[in-house]
Amino acid sequence: MTGIVKMSSKGQVVIPRDVRDRLGLKAGDYLLIELEGDEVKLRKIQPIERFRGILKKGISDSKVEEKFEEAMARGEV
Repeated sequence: MTGIVKMSSKGQVVIPRDVRDRLGLKAGDYLLIELEGDEVKLRKIQPIERFRGILKKGISDSKVEEKFEEAMARGEV
């Protein structure tokens, strides 16, 4: 699926309705932006609030990153 959109002066673009419908996107959804060379990829993700309470107090940043990457690999993020 391909389309052309115009970026606003605020850096905003509109994702065409048929793309939003196909991906099940709705207002308020979170999108991950990935830059690969000269391409920009958008991917729907779950908000971090979904994971509130699963991390124990005092867990290290590296452990948080590890758990996040594991969730991404399972397609949960």
